[in-house]
Amino acid sequence: MLYAVAAAGYITIGVFFTDFMFSIVVAIGYLVLAVWLVPAGLRRLL
Repeated sequence: MLYAVAAAGYITIGVFFTDFMFSIVVAIGYLVLAVWLVPAGLRRLL
């Protein structure tokens, strides 16, 4: 489910910022941020 939410966010950003979507480095960074760092940060806060 988390990957689906991350994919939807990535596609939404890609619609408005086309360069964002075509960069593999940015895509990998976004995936790490959205699927790993954000949930880890939220777990730490809670």
